[in-house]
Amino acid sequence: MKIQITALLATLSIATANTSAQQIFNVENDVVARYLAETRYDTDRYDTTAVKSYMQINTDYSKDKPRQFTLTLSDSQVIVSDDRAFSRNVTTIVPDSCGIATLGNLIPQRTYYYRILDADGNVTGSDSIRTTGMVRMINADGIHNVRDLGGWKTTSGKTVRYGLLFRGTEFDGNHNIHITPRGIYTIKNELGIKAELDLRRDVEISGKYYSPLGSDVKYDNFPIVGYFCIINEVMIKDVFKVLLDNLRNKRPTYFHCFGGADRTGSIALLVLGVLGVDENSISQDYELTSFSFVNLRARNNIDTKYGDFATMMRHIKLFPGKNLEEQFRNYLIHTGVTESEIEEFRHIMLF
Repeated sequence: MKIQITALLATLSIATANTSAQQIFNVENDVVARYLAETRYDTDRYDTTAVKSYMQINTDYSKDKPRQFTLTLSDSQVIVSDDRAFSRNVTTIVPDSCGIATLGNLIPQRTYYYRILDADGNVTGSDSIRTTGMVRMINADGIHNVRDLGGWKTTSGKTVRYGLLFRGTEFDGNHNIHITPRGIYTIKNELGIKAELDLRRDVEISGKYYSPLGSDVKYDNFPIVGYFCIINEVMIKDVFKVLLDNLRNKRPTYFHCFGGADRTGSIALLVLGVLGVDENSISQDYELTSFSFVNLRARNNIDTKYGDFATMMRHIKLFPGKNLEEQFRNYLIHTGVTESEIEEFRHIMLF
């Protein structure tokens, strides 16, 4: 078996049916992996950022996309599962015209098994890969800055579940962002999205108060105004209750504004904070948007019109609590979210 690792692709040429040693594959692209490993913020200060230097690294890939695992083969298709017996979560991948089969948007810290099938359905090769990394960026055709909110560790040692809440850009609108049929397939069939939470204003939606993903996707709209709504506690209770209702009813949710940056980032901040993720990690999630087309979103940015990261965090820290998690909890309770709702949210989102 020949292995070739490139910046975003791991390519294997399969010639025989022999199973090799399991491959280890980091889903994070190299710049993101370095940024996460090398950045540590003093959370008592908001005048520094590290993300700018990583933004300036030249790459031949988009830094808001994951690494994708590919197979180069001459057979007809490959089937993939996270179950060794292939009894659940089985996906069939047909190679493109060049014989490349792409296993994309993999979940970190998981073992994937695959089998190569010939035209008659006979197994001609098999192997497995173990994914590493933490941040699960998503490649969906036509949209950008898409991330699974899972993977972050909490101060109590738990982990935010993958596959429940996703953040990103709009699917369609007046900003020249248009999800393609292929992108819709990724969002609905690969990620399992069943609900869309739209944070855009009326003028951005142009009367389309429904999801372009289809009528089977639940749609809600709350036109919040960036960080302003956290600081002024506008519609936060309603947004949180919709997220909880979707989770309660097993509807993985995609929440977004236009660019998946400010408005989306403020909701992500609240979610991670009340789950008990530490402030350094919250800062990193916020800054990862800087690797997308919307450009710099740094923790030391100052937006005097609608607020900024530091103003949001300082507002949260006005609330009582012996640690940041309790301060986020008391903030949400102050806005009208109940203690039992917070506990239910945490129970679903953490493991």
